[in-house]
Parts: sequence; C-alpha cells; structure tokens
Amino acid sequence: MEELNNSMTQEEVIIELINLLKQNQMQDKANGVFELVSCIDGLQSKLDLVVGELNSVREQLANMEQKSLKDTLLEIVNKMESRCTEMKTQLLDVKESVKEKASEIVASVKQKGKEALNRVSEFCGIKDKLVSMRENVRESVADVNRTVAKIDAFGKGIREANQKIANTFRTFADKEIADYSMQEKPFSKAEIIKKPWQMKGKLLSSMELRLDAAIDRVDNLARDVALKQMEKKWDELNENSHGAIEVVKGDVVPLVSEQKYEYGSESFDIFQQEQESRCIVQPITIKTLPEKEGRSR
Repeated sequence: MEELNNSMTQEEVIIELINLLKQNQMQDKANGVFELVSCIDGLQSKLDLVVGELNSVREQLANMEQKSLKDTLLEIVNKMESRCTEMKTQLLDVKESVKEKASEIVASVKQKGKEALNRVSEFCGIKDKLVSMRENVRESVADVNRTVAKIDAFGKGIREANQKIANTFRTFADKEIADYSMQEKPFSKAEIIKKPWQMKGKLLSSMELRLDAAIDRVDNLARDVALKQMEKKWDELNENSHGAIEVVKGDVVPLVSEQKYEYGSESFDIFQQEQESRCIVQPITIKTLPEKEGRSR
C-alpha cells in the first residue's frame, strides 16, 4: 500500500482545490479541506505507530514463560493486527474518495465556473467511512482496556499466591503470619508486559480524536455550503420583492431589509392611532324639512 504513505496535504489535486477556494474568497472552506486532509494524514501516522507497538508486543510474548497468559495475549494481538489491516484498507479508501472528489470539483470549476466550488459539501460522502473506521478504533480501545485488566488480574494473582506461599512457610517455621498488603509492590513482570498495551491504548484514543475531528470537518463543509445557498436565496428574494411583499391590496408587509424600525410604546401608540382612524364613523347630517305654507294646527 504505497499510496497509503503519501501525504494528502502534498497531493497536487488537493493543493489545486485549496488554491481555487482561496482565490474565490472561500477561505473558510479552504481551511476546512486542509484540516480534513491533515486529520487523515494524522490517522495514518498513528496507525503506523500502533502496528509498530503490536510487533514489539509479539516479540516480547515470544519470551514469556506463563503459557496461559501468553496464549491469551497472542490471541488479542492477532485480533488487533487483523483490525489494523482492516483500518488500513478503510483509510486507503477514504484517501482515494477524497482525491476523486477533489478532482471532480476542480474539473467542474474549469468547465462551469466558481459555483462548482460549492460541491465541497459532497465530501460528506466519506462520513460513513470515517464513522466505520472510528467504530473499529473504539473496539480496539475496548480490547486494550480488557487486556490491561487481565494483566493486572494476573499480576495480582501471582503476588497473592507468592504471599500465601511465604506465609505457609512462616507458619511451618512457627513464625507470625506477615501482612504483605502494606508493603510496597515490587515492579513485576506484569507491569513490564502492560506498558506497551497502555501505549497502544493512548495511540488508539488519539486516533479516535482525529477521526472525530475529521467527521466534524466534513459536517462543517456541508453546513457552510448550505448556509451560503440559503443566504443567496434570501438575497434574491429581497431583490425581487423590492423590500416588501403585497399581501392584500392596500396593505404591505415590510421585510426585515427595511432600515427603519419602531419599538416600544411609541410604535404601539402609532398602531392604535392607525386602527382608530380606520374605525372613525363619519357624522350623519340630518336635514329638517321646511314646513308647508298655510298648514294650520
């Protein structure tokens, strides 16, 4: 997997895409793409370190005398090596998907113009692959934690067994039973065996953090593009409506683009005056009819 060792930040198509985004005043998206590929590069370096630690553990187990613990740890090492191989395949798939999408976007920009740069939101398509890889990492972390717990339990069992044997001989020699619980624990072989597993746990946890960051960058790219499209539609709506939408003939509802606003009691007084002016009833003039001449009572 020679391509797996290539740095994404040095890929020609990635550099070209980032430069196009910068040239078109899309610095936030350029940063998002750079951070995404940087996270992917970081995953590769951490995965290489985990594999190196597994090889170190395998060499260490070759010299272990306790067969039961040795067999258990070898089984876990084999399982983790298999999972690392799977993660390498997943990571290569992610890299190829990112490069392929970047190539499509760059080609679209050359044909259709800068609007094609909004296709950076399509990097969201790799999210499922990143999530699947994160699940593998989390399972590996759980395996490491269980292994460390087993080594601790084995070490404790050995210490307690040795203490019990020591007290058995003390009893046989008519000596008082010693309380070893208060004594400082010696640095045992179990502690030596546990060290590389603890290191693997830290490396895997660091991988999980980088995967979280990569998933966040993918989500942010999609979210930023969606917001920009919403803003563009809103601006077009304002431009077409000239700042107002006619609802009923004679009544106009102003949009938020109007510059002047009325607030508080003053606006309420104005509102009341307008309502009262609409409800004023015009006075009716009653004319008195003139009396007919010559009419007597």
